[in-house]
Amino acid sequence: MKTRPHIPQVNFFQVHMEAEAEALLTAHSRLANDSGTFVFGTFRNGPLPGWSMTEVHCWANSAAFDLEALQPFLEAMMRAANEPIHASPEIVSF
Repeated sequence: MKTRPHIPQVNFFQVHMEAEAEALLTAHSRLANDSGTFVFGTFRNGPLPGWSMTEVHCWANSAAFDLEALQPFLEAMMRAANEPIHASPEIVSF
């Protein structure tokens, strides 16, 4: 994950992640339902293949957020988003 700007100076910033937007949304939704933690509203595919982005707005409600839970949540989300859905098909040469 990378933020833009690298070190946010205000309460709004972008987060770029190495995963497809649809896979991130699915992984985030499952984790949010299981944990009650909702971090992101949406994901968009980025300009590079396999990368997506979202935006973070930190308001008064973020002061009550359990920061100790954030890293494990993000790690689990990224693992789930990058898991293969099924085994790769066998390569066939002609």
